[in-house]
Amino acid sequence: MSFVLSKILWPLLQPGNLVLLMLVAAVMLRWRGRDKAARKVAVVAIAGLLLMAALPLGRWLAAPLEDRFPAPTAVPAQVHGIIVLGGPELGPLSRDRGQPQLRDGAERFMAAADLARQRPSARLTFTGGSGSLSGDKTAGATVAGPIFAQLGIPAARVELESTSRNTWENATHSLATFQPTADQTWLVVTSALHMPRAMGCFRAAGWPARLVPWPVDYVTSTRGARWPTWDMVDGSRRTERAVREWLGLLAYRLMGRTDALWPGPKPADG
Repeated sequence: MSFVLSKILWPLLQPGNLVLLMLVAAVMLRWRGRDKAARKVAVVAIAGLLLMAALPLGRWLAAPLEDRFPAPTAVPAQVHGIIVLGGPELGPLSRDRGQPQLRDGAERFMAAADLARQRPSARLTFTGGSGSLSGDKTAGATVAGPIFAQLGIPAARVELESTSRNTWENATHSLATFQPTADQTWLVVTSALHMPRAMGCFRAAGWPARLVPWPVDYVTSTRGARWPTWDMVDGSRRTERAVREWLGLLAYRLMGRTDALWPGPKPADG
């Protein structure tokens, strides 16, 4: 039920969609003769647009998430497994066009392939199914295999988990599929923005192995953000990605799917 609710509620909570709904509401209020209420709603909606267009709001929201788990400076000497979290794959489009298609987050595959070459004895695993509620349910795992092949990783080297639909299921389903043990070290590869929630889920799921976060796909700079930006499209996209993660952390904690509201590094990490 939580998966279905998240798919229904998120489109309504997306900052860009929320602003659009408010503008529609303002028009309806004006049509019904409630001019004062219409003006108030319109002002709030326009203020939201200006915040996303003129200020680096998305970067401000994303930076704490991306900086929570610092990127390792070196690959551990002993790596038993590399687990890549799905998300960037465009399953239906990949199937229709006959070639792998990705959205933001392609760096997950690039980093994983590089790590696999550096540690040829490590297991290279991928976890990702389909998050679609209806229609085509082409799993992300069906796209991951060809992508790794294009990056020079033999198919026999890649282990796929294709049933998980969200981060919690990435952790629980991959635990059952790959069966890591307490004496092992596994690298967790996902977008830096997503790493706090991912690490919280893996810990709450009871992963016994030592987990080393390997964040990639950064959207913020260490030099801070310039402003005003005056880029509505980019500002809205970055804001929506960051808001989704903050809401995800809150919801997952309320459901007991993370080990903390604000998961952070532990001595065992790294």
